Amino acid sequence: MSSRKHRIKLLRASASEFWVALNNGIEELIASEDPKLKSYSAYGTLYTAVYNYITTRRLGGSDVPGAVELDPNARGANLASAEIYCTIINKLNIHLEGLLQGAAELQGEALLGYYSIQWARYTTLAKSLGNVNSFLTRHWIKGTMAKRDNIYTVPILALTRWKSVFVDGLQRADKKLTNALLGLVASHHAGGSINLEHLKSILASLATLGRSGKHGETETLDVYEEVFETPFLLDAEEYYQKSATLAQEQSEEYQSTMKQLLASVDQLAVVFPCDKTQEGLLQILRDTAQKTTQEVEEAERLGGEL
Repeated sequence: MSSRKHRIKLLRASASEFWVALNNGIEELIASEDPKLKSYSAYGTLYTAVYNYITTRRLGGSDVPGAVELDPNARGANLASAEIYCTIINKLNIHLEGLLQGAAELQGEALLGYYSIQWARYTTLAKSLGNVNSFLTRHWIKGTMAKRDNIYTVPILALTRWKSVFVDGLQRADKKLTNALLGLVASHHAGGSINLEHLKSILASLATLGRSGKHGETETLDVYEEVFETPFLLDAEEYYQKSATLAQEQSEEYQSTMKQLLASVDQLAVVFPCDKTQEGLLQILRDTAQKTTQEVEEAERLGGEL
């Protein structure tokens, strides 16, 4: 059936038929390898299904998980909107559980490559879902946000699901994502060739996942700090101290080692989504140099007293 005929059929359909159409459309969009709305007709078909379901839904209860709990007093169009909102949540959760299962056997750079590819696809999906549900946003989401907390626009809702299902799932057992990121940095310190673009895209994603405010309207660095920055700076402190101590034992290499560490900070700076990570690294390096100098001076003083 052509997209034009399909849209005409939708215009004549019942609420139950609209419901089937929007469910199938959302599932197809989520399952697509390239979830862009490549044509106006693709956008129009799904937008029409959402619009028509909201405007034709009348009496009756709901068997959509979470819809009644989300808006207990909703009827008609408001109940239809709650159903669509919860359907998006439920289908994204299923999709993300599948992605998590796909990452089960991946470690290190393989995991980071998988994350980077899936994240790029998912952000496109979130934008597409937001576009086709723009009437849902105008009709129900914005009004509901004024009355209660923890209701999100569709793109932000998608981000909250990625964090809660996928990122938290990776971190749950053994901080798998953190360890993969730190392992990549360790390879860089050891002189290995690493994919800085994967690292940059993942850190940028983590920086967008932290949300504050009643409706996630403000970005924070909480997730980035928890998953990467805090453990990274702790590792860096240990690495810099070991490197400086080893160089101190071979005094002719000390200045060269400190220059190499400083150059490493500059190389990594391009992947950080905020300046404070680089500033933290530089402070650790300064503290390490000061501590090492004090240790050398103390050793010389004690040696002179013997």
